[in-house]
Amino acid sequence: MHLHIWIDGFPYTSTPVETRRQFFSQLPLLALMGAGLTTSDNAAVVDDLLQTRWNTLLNVITTDVAAFLDVMRRTGTVLSGSRAVRFLDLASGWEGADYDFYCPATGFDEFCAYLQGTLGGTVVIPNTPYLGKSSCCGIKNRRVIETPSGRFDVVCSLSDCALTPIALFGSSLVMNFISADGFCVGYPALLSKRMAILMDDRPVPTYPEAAIRKYRNRGFRVIENPRDAWETWPPGECLPQGYCSGARRYFGDEYCLPYTFDSERRDPTRQHVFTISVPQTMQSTAGRWTSCGEGVK
Repeated sequence: MHLHIWIDGFPYTSTPVETRRQFFSQLPLLALMGAGLTTSDNAAVVDDLLQTRWNTLLNVITTDVAAFLDVMRRTGTVLSGSRAVRFLDLASGWEGADYDFYCPATGFDEFCAYLQGTLGGTVVIPNTPYLGKSSCCGIKNRRVIETPSGRFDVVCSLSDCALTPIALFGSSLVMNFISADGFCVGYPALLSKRMAILMDDRPVPTYPEAAIRKYRNRGFRVIENPRDAWETWPPGECLPQGYCSGARRYFGDEYCLPYTFDSERRDPTRQHVFTISVPQTMQSTAGRWTSCGEGVK
């Protein structure tokens, strides 16, 4: 993975921790990860920044963050959607709307009960089944709950893995999740470029126009051809970092960016393995769509 080469560990090892913290807090995600790889002291600053950022997000939801995290762990629930993108899009200033939580089929009712009971939530849209609707592949049903702190779109996976619907999203931009103890970015290079690829092999080939406009208004470039993100890459060669159209992807693979808030337990995301795939076609210099097999492996 390419990290920002201008992140030089030497000048920042002798500066006060607070100075480093202020500087690091302005970095985009990949640059921040690069800073954390320079020295153990810088890694500690990065860990503290990200843990604080996560706690700040949760403090808006509840005054008992520890209890909320326990429920997320117990039910296998993760945060995704625009709130997760905003958490990862460090250098921007836009704000997400609803909280999109994804639950395994076995944890959905318990997580909803916690929102309705402990957090005083009210169901504004009851369970909406999605079985048989290709537009929501991987989703069993959803329930919208409003609490005094916000609106929660709670999605029940068709499987016992909360990541099943996330792996089938129509855009690379939202193929990320935050668990109670860490996060995983499916397409970190694109996120760092503030780009999103539309997945044309999904059950619904046309990504909702409202979603496209929303992210364009937030400064993201939405593209359909992955080669547009690698304009200088030699024609006919497979794209790097898992963007090859023949690559089979899964959360926690070598092309993802996994991170654990607790440095003593790095990379818990590798226990969540679910196949994701990039677009199955890419455009050649001749302007036609060609399979990756015609490229150079």
